[in-house]
Amino acid sequence: MPGLRRSLRFWGAMALGLAIMAPTLALSLNGAAPAGLVGQAVPLVFLLGGIGMAFIAFGFAVLTRRFSHSGSAYALVGATIGPRAGFFSGFALLGYYLLSTICTVPAAGLFIQAFLDSVGWHNVSWLLLGVLSAIVSGWLSTRGTRNASRVFLVLEGIGIVLICALTITIFAKIGSGNTPSGQSFSWNVFHLPANTPFSTLGAAVVFACLSWAGFEGIATLGEETSNPRRNIPRALLGSILLTLPLFVIVMVAESNGFGASSAGAAKFAGSSTPLGTLAQSFVGEWAARLLLFAAAASAFASLLGSCTAASRMLFAFSRDGLGPSWFARLSRSGTPSRAAIASLILAVVVSAIMAINGTSAVSSYFYYATIGVLCLLVAYAMVGLAAGWQLVRVPRWVAIGVLPALLGSAFAGYIFYVQSTGQSSPYNLFPYYAGAWCVLGLLIVLVSPKLAARIGDKLSRAELGGAAEEAAEKSAAAAGPE
Repeated sequence: MPGLRRSLRFWGAMALGLAIMAPTLALSLNGAAPAGLVGQAVPLVFLLGGIGMAFIAFGFAVLTRRFSHSGSAYALVGATIGPRAGFFSGFALLGYYLLSTICTVPAAGLFIQAFLDSVGWHNVSWLLLGVLSAIVSGWLSTRGTRNASRVFLVLEGIGIVLICALTITIFAKIGSGNTPSGQSFSWNVFHLPANTPFSTLGAAVVFACLSWAGFEGIATLGEETSNPRRNIPRALLGSILLTLPLFVIVMVAESNGFGASSAGAAKFAGSSTPLGTLAQSFVGEWAARLLLFAAAASAFASLLGSCTAASRMLFAFSRDGLGPSWFARLSRSGTPSRAAIASLILAVVVSAIMAINGTSAVSSYFYYATIGVLCLLVAYAMVGLAAGWQLVRVPRWVAIGVLPALLGSAFAGYIFYVQSTGQSSPYNLFPYYAGAWCVLGLLIVLVSPKLAARIGDKLSRAELGGAAEEAAEKSAAAAGPE
């Protein structure tokens, strides 16, 4: 069976992680939900979430320094702890990528609809726009990973430049006292409102995790990236280090832009497109249109990135005999396009059901994104444990590396726990949905010893093949820079 083509370099791999994370989409939407929980302290939520995600990224980086595989956590945990743990982790991660593909269909439809409304095209269905986005994503998924990565970089690059320009404008107007409603700068955005329970802060952090969720999709490109044991870990850590200051600074601007008070936080929480709202009030209608266009482009890039990562997971499982064989077949461009299209069809069907049921695009996005992140936290916890176990076997790294890796697992476990307690409906049910998916994966591998043996055999052969790959990497490095 032909393998995936190594057509990507460092920036191409990072582009996929940024596409699934969709910084423009995250900054345009994900601050509103925490504002409803912790008031003006949204930047604090993102700071804590970013630190926790950095520990998780460290665990992925440790393992991808040794293993390069399209199955991400499936192979990283499986080759370290064992095949059953690997399948369980991979199944949880697959759940996230499928749910991420589902939730970005309404997100793309929402922001394209908002942009069209701003230019006078009213009452266009978000479902129709989401379906059209899925069709274009399906076409691009057949064109090759390198072409898709270029689309990711261009779309996100435009959005980030526009957001940075708006952020500078907000700070400049607040500093000069020339604000729409008399807003002033306050450091209270890093302080919780009085009598806010710590558990509420933890519940809000899940939305920060949602903003970074998807960076680990870079690990699914282990078989498509040149010199993967160098470029994949660098891209994983780089995606967090690049976006952490960006997210915190922009959230400081958003919280102060709406007003660092309970009234301002209520406006923040009540806005379906916070950056668009701020752009209109601080700059003008034309700036709001640009930001809405950038957010729509980011949502589309996230949809394409999510289905790309989902297809790599489905490919890895099916190649090892754990799914339909036609998911393991590659297109002429060397990509598992059938698996990508299947994930998009699933997303469109689910989105259509939600729309027919009367669920809004915003609710559809947050519902499936939250369930997906809970599945993802399970995979994150397993990767942290696997990284810690891997480092224990390398004595010189025990003191330096084991603690950060285990902190990543503890962070993921804590966020899952607080999201499982004291939530209002329907969010109180989401941990059970995510848990049911993960338990299904566990039952599949526990009741089939032959399946575990087959996984172990496949992963062992992949690990044994690493010596040849490492030699090839050293040869490429000796030949000069890429």
